[in-house]
Amino acid sequence: MIHKELESEFIQSLQDQFSALNAKIDLLTLENFDDFDEDDDSFDQMILEADQLIKHLSLLQSPQLQKAFIPFLEETLFKLATLETAYIGVKDRLGNDILASNKNKMTDMVNV
Repeated sequence: MIHKELESEFIQSLQDQFSALNAKIDLLTLENFDDFDEDDDSFDQMILEADQLIKHLSLLQSPQLQKAFIPFLEETLFKLATLETAYIGVKDRLGNDILASNKNKMTDMVNV
């Protein structure tokens, strides 16, 4: 629970955190997926940040204030879902490229 005196500062902080997270998501979305690194944990970190923000929202005492953050939350979750779809597509493409490469190598070995 947040004291009334600190509530406005807390709300501003949450808005800033949502904005910062959305900016990170936008930046990662704009990166070139051809340089995709499966070991990069940026996306996982963003999921954790979003989870923390959701937990922080539950600290607001007023249901009206919690509802006021729904647009921020929807935007963030939509962007994360879009980014996840892009990552899955890249992982699938990389996986298919590896499978095709291995298949070609096996075909070459059989033909020798």
